[in-house]
Amino acid sequence: FKFLTMVIFTCSAQHAAVNNGQYDWCCWVPNSPCTMRQPPPVTKEGISMEQLMDTLPDMSQSSVQMAFTWHLGRKLPNKILLGRFDEEYFTEEGAKKVIAEFQEELERIEERIRERNEGLPLKYDYLKPSNIENSVSI
Repeated sequence: FKFLTMVIFTCSAQHAAVNNGQYDWCCWVPNSPCTMRQPPPVTKEGISMEQLMDTLPDMSQSSVQMAFTWHLGRKLPNKILLGRFDEEYFTEEGAKKVIAEFQEELERIEERIRERNEGLPLKYDYLKPSNIENSVSI
């Protein structure tokens, strides 16, 4: 049971935590350059804008990085959310009850996250259950 829980968590919530904000972070290339043309500076002092720009990827490589992370992090139109199923795989009453309880817990978590985000200038929505897929899909 513990192993199954770890697999489900890794393929759903953990993947969402790592993947869902990827474009938001990486589309600003200096946050996470995919390549560097010079060794990175070792101190903050004495670095000119020209040296910094010579270190970062050029326009072409930056565009590739932005396109790549957009494709990896975009919301897919056919995603299936955590705890939801397109088909009825479980017909036993016990299994249906567990699924319903899990879905209710996900709704409570969603509401708690929504409440915590109220009034924040930058909302953290990456781990809202409505943003977590049932499994990894690329």
